[in-house]
Amino acid sequence: MKRIIPRLPAREPMLPGESLESLVRRQALAMGYEQVGRISALVRERGELPPSFNHLFSGPVLESLGKLFGIPVASLLQATVHRFTEQLVLVRQDESLPVTCGSKTILRFFRRGTSPICPECLREEPVYERLLWSFQPLPVCLEHERFLVDRCPNCGRGFSSQRLDVRHCRCGHPLMNASQVPLSGSLIESFRSIQNVLLDGKSSIPGMSTAAQFWWLERLFSAVTRTPSWIAGLRQHEEFSMEIQDQSLAWLAAAEMLVDWPRRFEEFLEVFQTVIKHRTTSTGVSRSFGLLLREAKWLEDRGYPASAEVLRAYLLQRYTLGHLTAKVCLFQGTAKTQMKDRPWLTRTQTAKQLGVRHGAIADLLRRGLLDGEVRTAGARGRSVGVVSRDTVLALQRQLASSVTIPVAAKWLGIGRHAVLEMVHRNLLEKSVRTAKGWLIPKETIENWEAFIKHLPVQPGTSVDWLTLREATRRFGKSGFTLTVVLDLVRSRRVRACRSHRTSVVGAILVNHNDLQLNQEQVQTQQNAEAGYSVHQLSKVLIPGRPLKAIVLQKWIGAGLLAARRRGRILIVMPAEVERFRKTYCLAGEACALLGISRKTLSRWEEADRIEPVYGRRSHEGAGASVFLRDDVERLRNKEAAPDAETFTRAA
Repeated sequence: MKRIIPRLPAREPMLPGESLESLVRRQALAMGYEQVGRISALVRERGELPPSFNHLFSGPVLESLGKLFGIPVASLLQATVHRFTEQLVLVRQDESLPVTCGSKTILRFFRRGTSPICPECLREEPVYERLLWSFQPLPVCLEHERFLVDRCPNCGRGFSSQRLDVRHCRCGHPLMNASQVPLSGSLIESFRSIQNVLLDGKSSIPGMSTAAQFWWLERLFSAVTRTPSWIAGLRQHEEFSMEIQDQSLAWLAAAEMLVDWPRRFEEFLEVFQTVIKHRTTSTGVSRSFGLLLREAKWLEDRGYPASAEVLRAYLLQRYTLGHLTAKVCLFQGTAKTQMKDRPWLTRTQTAKQLGVRHGAIADLLRRGLLDGEVRTAGARGRSVGVVSRDTVLALQRQLASSVTIPVAAKWLGIGRHAVLEMVHRNLLEKSVRTAKGWLIPKETIENWEAFIKHLPVQPGTSVDWLTLREATRRFGKSGFTLTVVLDLVRSRRVRACRSHRTSVVGAILVNHNDLQLNQEQVQTQQNAEAGYSVHQLSKVLIPGRPLKAIVLQKWIGAGLLAARRRGRILIVMPAEVERFRKTYCLAGEACALLGISRKTLSRWEEADRIEPVYGRRSHEGAGASVFLRDDVERLRNKEAAPDAETFTRAA
């Protein structure tokens, strides 16, 4: 037989904003029950109970509660989450709105267990819990402008839904005394806006319904939870203690974006796209932004394009981490034409438009002729780059008025190879190598022409002044090429004048004494760039002790010194010279470090106390002996150890 639930008179009236969970608790107290579960047992036979009475649907169970409490079912339904069905349930514009919230909507916006509490509200009479406390996007009490408390400050556990006394935790601690974190003015405004939208049904974003706005709010919350740096920045900016959970701050961050739309949302996108996703690559636009692009497109298809328009404009104007293609959902269909308005071009498009190699774009970016970015894409050596459209057009106009190398050589009065060398040493700035050859801006050549014209004129002849041809012949072995001399002249390190006959480069005269003063520095710089020949290195490898070239050749053959062949010459690079000096030392330096004579070192070699890595005992016909610095230091420390031990015993 079906159990008959007796109809009892209403013992407790419903209070403003009260939740059904709170009403059931107050009715249980009024009926003298020892626990709330007694009421649950009375109505459980009529149907399945949800995790919270606040989630109860209209049906037999709610009707049973209405009979038990003597309250109309419609009034009880207003105390559940279904009161906000119109504001939260998102349907198509041609679909009718359901009467109650679906299970997905409840899970998205409302707490499954017991709601948090506001200690200030619990001090008031009559004491009851508000339905808004279970609404996750509002983890605050706006009446007292404080964060809600969701755990007992004494035992650290959540609040039991079966407790009758809402003012005390199950451990007995009074919850009215729990401390609360106050809200600043800007945060109050953000949360109050969310509450007004929920209660009044007026969306704060033009073109969005209330349900669409809350659906997007929940999606923003999900994105913020995956961006720990954003939550940490908000916590630091507002000086929140660790008592406030990250989930509450994530709802706050999402609310901020809707209040300050779209500026705050665009700031978040700058951070969100850099967070490592479970599948990440620099060229994957959708992966960089998680599911936001797909979700914005889903809203747009249902007649709410506000979020999609903001995201689309952001990607067109500010996305530089990858390429935008028609595969991106926001640019499918008619929106594909908007990609032509993007102020950024890919490297392939830039190379095609300028007529240069694809690999040359990175060099043009490095030289400042173009603005843009090149980033690595994945772990297989790929890269992705974007270039500013405005700078591409500016460089295109420059190339249209540039001249070729033969024209520049005739203009400057020098050979084509000399012009090419000036290009490589960046003495002809902004030169670009295209498919048709090098193009040199007219402005750069005119600058050199003006520089030569401003040089003083040398009226007669003097042994102190040399033509560029004579200077390169006399000092060419030291690295003085035409471009090196011109660079020294332009940097005012070598005095110059010109012949009165013409104003081309060949008319420049340079000071002989200044060339001699810069000879050593130019030689050193040339060696650093091009490396040392064996004969050059033999004079400087060991400071203060010149060696014969044959000695270095033997070391190279023994593998102590690495060299590479350039034509018929062996070249040793500066990095290899530094490595050799740090790794090895000659016998004289080893004796100085050990504080012994050369004869003593020879006796130690015979006694196998130290062994050279290159010497007469191990290499026939060897010249100077070479020792490892580590071996010398180890022997030095070993020889010093007995003296220290003797001193310790004497003390």
